This record gives sequence, structure tokens and C-alpha cells, in this order.
Amino acid sequence: MLKKRTLKIFVSICLFLSLSFRLWADGSSSIYIDRIQPVITNGRLFVTAEFSNLLSQKMQATIQSGLTSIVKVDITVYEHRKGENLFSGKAEVCSITALSSISYNVWDEYYYVKYPDTALVFDNFKDAQKNIGRLSIPVINESQLEQSIAYSIRMRVEIIPIAADFDQVNAVLGESIKETKSAMEKSQGFTLSMNNLLSLFGRKSFKGENMSDWFFSNSFTRSDLGSQ
Repeated sequence: MLKKRTLKIFVSICLFLSLSFRLWADGSSSIYIDRIQPVITNGRLFVTAEFSNLLSQKMQATIQSGLTSIVKVDITVYEHRKGENLFSGKAEVCSITALSSISYNVWDEYYYVKYPDTALVFDNFKDAQKNIGRLSIPVINESQLEQSIAYSIRMRVEIIPIAADFDQVNAVLGESIKETKSAMEKSQGFTLSMNNLLSLFGRKSFKGENMSDWFFSNSFTRSDLGSQ
């Protein structure tokens, strides 16, 4: 009787450890957004952040096969009046979508990281991965923030492999920076030309290991950030 009970306990422990390991393994492959930081530079509010697990081994193999992958970052700035917290009573100040891409030239053996305003070349995956895993982008003019109002930033990132050539990617990224600048000048939310984007992707975005959850920054005020 004692041996049978001991065996049951042993089996239960093994099942628990096995399930825990699978949950840990699944969680470890999720994309995370670290250190969402608002910074005021040259009269504009920049958002900086770092992405963990953005390029999985499967995604790395996809890129090295020659397919371009788009990194799509959704950013929303909220304001919080007196007594409001991060999850209640918030008003949207602006919303933008930032695009970048990473690709590999199988002939020249170089990695290309493309942003709307620049393109970088790397001779190894590690450096390309490090660069594409960082974000620094202007989202709104400093003058559009009230001095004593609290704000927060919500962010989500997704990486999407696409069957498109580099010139097509450049065209879409070029349009995105034009629309971002226009949105900042008009003090309105930024809406990406999704028709062009979906045409380029050839399919809809998908959730799962290629998309992070929504992450929030700490709340801040304009006076907290100073000016650089």
C-alpha cells in the first residue's frame, strides 16, 4: 500500500515538473518589450525600447533563407487626468505604427536592417539582431504634452515574414515615415496605409509567437522628462 502511494506521488511530481517545463519553455519563446522609456529630444517626445526574443531560431532560419521580415511596432500615448490610473479613464493622445525590416542577401552574405530613414548593413546575424531589437522613434511634439498631466505609453511588436523584394519593402517604409511626420505636424493619430501593407504581405498578420502582448511604460509627466 505504501509503495503504491509512493509511486502515485512520484508520478504526480513527474507530471507536474513536465508540465511546468513545457509552460516555462513556451513562455521563454514569447516576445517581450523591455525598458519602454519616454525621452524628450529636440522638442519631440521619443520612445525608446528593447525587444527580447524578437527573432526566434525559426525566424532566424526564415530570414537566412532569403525572405524579408517586417518588424511592426504599434505605439499609443495615453493621458491620465487627476485620479486616473493606467487602466481607467485614459484618453488617447496619439497612435502610430512604426515599420522596419530585416533581410539577408544569400549571395553577398550580408544582413540588411532597413528603417524609414536609413539602411544598415551587417556581416553577422548577432549584430543585425541586436540592432533590430531596439527602438527609438519620435511619436509627438513636446508642445502637445501638458506640463502637469500624467501620460503613459502602450506598445506591441510583431515580426512578419513576407515574400517581397527589397525595393517593395523600401517603398512601404518610405511612405510610413512621411505619414508619421504628417501625423506629428497635425497632432493626430498616425494611420498606416494598410492597403499597401497588406498587398505587400500577401496575407494578414497572425498572433502567436511572432507577436508580443501589450506592454505599458510607467506613467510620466512632461516635467519629469526635462528637455534635451
